[in-house]
Parts: sequence; structure tokens; C-alpha cells
Amino acid sequence: MIGENDVTVTPGLDQSLGFLDALPFDIICDIFLRLEQRDCLTCMAVCHAWRDRVPQYTKGVWTTLHLEQHKQYLENHRVAQCIGNHLKQVTLSGYDKDEELFTVLQKLISFGCFEVDSLEFMLCKIVYQGAFLRLLRQLAQNMTELKFIDHQWNLSFLHVLGACPRLKNFTFKPSSDGWRSGIYDQEPTVAAGLPSNLVFESLTHVCLDTVISKLRLKRILQRCPNLRCLISSNNIIDLYLHSPPDARDAIVDFDTLFTLCPLISHLEVNSVLLDPMDIGYRDNYPFWNERGDAAAAAITTSSGTGLRAFITREGNGYKPDQIMPLMQKNANNLELLWLGENIDYEHRDLPPANWSHLIQSIHAEQLRILFCDRLNCDGAAYGSMLQQCPAVEVLVLRSAYMTTDTFTGLETLERLKFLELQHITMTHDAVIGSAFARAMTVLGSRPDCTLETLHLLKVHDMNDQMLLAVPSIKTIKTLNIICSGRFITDDGLSDFAELLLQKGGFRTSSTIENILLSSLRCIPCRALCAFRELQTLKSLTIEHTRRVDSEGLCQLLNSTNSLQKLILKGTELIGPRRAEAEAYAKEKLGSGYQNDNYPVMYIGAQYLPVPL
Repeated sequence: MIGENDVTVTPGLDQSLGFLDALPFDIICDIFLRLEQRDCLTCMAVCHAWRDRVPQYTKGVWTTLHLEQHKQYLENHRVAQCIGNHLKQVTLSGYDKDEELFTVLQKLISFGCFEVDSLEFMLCKIVYQGAFLRLLRQLAQNMTELKFIDHQWNLSFLHVLGACPRLKNFTFKPSSDGWRSGIYDQEPTVAAGLPSNLVFESLTHVCLDTVISKLRLKRILQRCPNLRCLISSNNIIDLYLHSPPDARDAIVDFDTLFTLCPLISHLEVNSVLLDPMDIGYRDNYPFWNERGDAAAAAITTSSGTGLRAFITREGNGYKPDQIMPLMQKNANNLELLWLGENIDYEHRDLPPANWSHLIQSIHAEQLRILFCDRLNCDGAAYGSMLQQCPAVEVLVLRSAYMTTDTFTGLETLERLKFLELQHITMTHDAVIGSAFARAMTVLGSRPDCTLETLHLLKVHDMNDQMLLAVPSIKTIKTLNIICSGRFITDDGLSDFAELLLQKGGFRTSSTIENILLSSLRCIPCRALCAFRELQTLKSLTIEHTRRVDSEGLCQLLNSTNSLQKLILKGTELIGPRRAEAEAYAKEKLGSGYQNDNYPVMYIGAQYLPVPL
């Protein structure tokens, strides 16, 4: 807390002046800007004068506000003094009763919060649409962003959009209960009608991560002539929900869509519900959270024309043959492409569509991000596609069948920064191993190599030859390897660790910062001793590996100066220095050391944790 006696007054300055009078207005504002909101409230409790005057200096602190149900924050008279038309961003969380939510909105209106730019409702439930819309209209005159996250009830989308004349971004994502309730078939009944000529001129981004009827979606889109980004699970095959009448017809009418919204550059359809237990692909793929959303935002806000980001998966009646015309028409513009197989568990007995002819026809020279998820496609088609997409920077192949042709195509990607191979299938022979090793060597041998992240996840046929090729890429910062360990020997893993230090025959400081090793048989002493010389290594994670040598771990901890985090999950320390290694890790790393020490049993080719 800042007090009157904490201020040193310059000689010659009137000593009778207090802190708030002694300094220029902008300097006082800058001081308060460095405080938290609760600190400002504490300052207001110093005296009556500060209570009345501090709010004028803290407007920059009170541009955002997060309100939660059952916390009577706005009842605090000091908070009320600090809120006004300088408030720009508001988040309301957990209001599942209309009366409580409406009371908060009414208070914001009474405080004069008419310059709110962004309003977000999290885990809220709005039943009485008419009363809500009357309040929203008063708050939303200058609003550009409106979000409903984990929302628990249906909304009249048209009326909500109509209440926000300057809205640019609209997002609606239902709660898990909302997904199951089948309440999105129709617009809720609202007494107030809408003008027939109402158009949402400023709306550029719409995200409707729920299943609604195509007719309802069309009524929205025909009022959005300037829409650039559309995210809709409207046409997804419904797994366990009460489907709208036309949800089973998964064919996307692209002609009508682009007639209504000709400026769309980012399109997502059939992209949610990868699995009955999951909500969406953004939750399943850390890669997407870290890179995809940012890349998509950059694409939709740039000045380019045509479809530049396309995310979709097949459905009943919506197969590669229906997707291909749109792909071919926009091949010269595409920068982000995400393709996935049908996840319709009710029709698993049907033969999967063959994607090979579509994949090998993709010729997109501007494509930067490519994600192929469980496509029924041969390795040669993948190889052809990669050779025809030379600008790819981010590549994810999940459940793909890899052949020598695939790795040959991989070699041609000169701008690659992020590579993830997950659940890939390969024949366990020397030819495939050599092709993989050659691809890693070619990628790493380029003087301008940019590959920084390599994920080899559940590559069950990985062997020593393939593992030893990975250190050829000297630019790697993050390396994740998950494999069965059947064909990786202790000497192979140790040689791999030592090769991470090699460059041109000389030992050097590596660029690697994060290593994850999982489902191996053993992490031997020699490998851990090599890791201690990685001068940039910050994080080491070892998971579901039966034996981790305690002697090597002690030497690693004793020598490293860079390691900040060590995580052991489902592992067993072996050797006489187990207790010493455990104590040393706790002492040196503190909270950076995590050890989920539970038994591990061997099943087939993998070591699986057995919770106690």
C-alpha cells in the first residue's frame, strides 16, 4: 500500500502537498497502472480523500473486469467508484440464474459502461431471451466481440447479433450438457421481431461450435455479406446427440455458402467431436492450441482473397469427391489445410472412403500448415502431396501409412518448422528405416534448416537406426518420442543421447530445450550422463518407462546448470542411489521435480502404469 509518508518530495516543492498533488497527473496514473485492482481498492481505504480521488488515476487498471457468481463484487462501493465508460473487457462466469445475471448487467449499465468492446459469458444460462436482449442492446452499442463459452441454453442468434450493431466476432460454444440436450433445432421464441432487411455488415468472424439445422445457419449467413471466418459443426455426423432433422445429410453446399458469403477465407465444417468423449479438436491437440489458432487468426485478418484456411472431415454423403472441387478451386490460395476421416461410430461397418486420389492431387504452393488425421490413404499419395506443397512449415500426419515415397516427399520440405508423426504405420524392415533416417539426415543437413519441434508419437516400429538419425537435425528445441521400445536397445538410446552433442565431429552446445521420452524399456546411465552436457536443456520428461538409472540421474542433476524441470511418470528408479537421486532432485529443482511413483507392469510391447 502506498502511503503519504512513502513519498520523497523534491527540495523546494511545497511540503504541504500530498502525494496526489505532488506529482503530475500522468505520472500518478503510470504508478497506479503497475498495481493490481485489489491494490487500488486498498489505496482507496487510506482516507476519505484517497477514496474520492484515486479512481480518476486508475482508469487504466479498470479496463477489464471478471465477475463470478456468488461474489458480490459490484456491491463494494469502492469497486463501483472505479467502474465507468473506460471499461473495455468484461467476463461474467457461472451465472446460471437469469435474475442474478440481469442484476449484474443492469449495474454495469447504471455505472455507465457503454464503451465495452468485448463481453464474454462463461458457464452461464440465459432462459428469458427478451429481458436479456433489452439489457444487451444498452451495453453493446460499441461492442466488437461477444462470446458464449460453455453456455447451458439455446440462444436466439439472430436477435443477439441484431442487438450488437458493431459486432465483428461472435462465438458460441455449448456446455457438455448442451451438446446432449437437442435444444438447437430452432431459434428460441422472442417477442420482438427482426427487420426483414437487417444485415450484419460489420460481422467478420462467426464460431458456432454446435449442431444446428442448416436452415437456421442459412438465415444467419444470408445476413453476413462480409463474413471472413466461419466455424460450424453444423454438418457433423451426430454421434450420440438428438440430431436436427437434416443433420444426417452431411453434404456441405459450398456453392450456396460462397454465394451468401463470398469473402470467406477461413472455413471449418465437420471439424468437432473427434471422439464421443471429447468436445473438439482444439482440446485434443496441443499443437493446434499453440500454433493453429494463431495461424488461423493471422490468415483471416490479412488482406489476401479466396479460401485460405480449410478445416473439415468427411461425413455420410460428404466424401473426398465432394471436398475435391473446393480444394482444386482454392489450391493457389490455401495456407492452412486440416483433413480428417469420418468419425461416425454408428456406421463403422462401412468401408472408409479412399483419400488417395484427393491427397495426391493437392498442389498448393502457398500451403504452410498441413494436418492429415486418420485418412485412408496410401504412402505414395502422401509423398506426391508433400512434393507439391513446398512451403509447408507445420506438418502433422496422424494414423498415416508411411512408405519410402512418403519420406522422399518429406525430404523436400525446406521450410519445415514443426513435424509431428503420430500413430504412423510402417513395415518393420531396413528399407523403411533407411528411408526415415535419410529424411532426417537430409532435413538436418541443410544450412538453413528451421525444424525446431519434432514429435514422434506412438511410432511403435521405431528402431535404433531411425533413432540415431534424429540428432542429425541440430536445430531441434523440442523433441518428444513415444514408442514401444521393442526395437530400441540401451546402447542405441545412449548413442542417440551422445549424438545430440555432436556436430561436424565435435562436441558443441545443442539447441535442444525440451525432451520427452515415453514407453521405452530403460533409460540407461550413459544416456543420462550425456543429457547433463546439453547446456540448453530446460525440461526432461520420462514417462511409462520401467527402469531409470539412479546413478545416471544423480550425475545429470549434479552437473546440469540449465535443467529446470524433471518429470517422472510411471517409472521406477533402479540402482543403489535411488533415495539419493530423489532427494537431490527435490533439493535442486524444488517444484520443478515431479515423480508420480506408481508400479509399472509390462504388457506386450509396452510398459503401462498401474495406479495404486
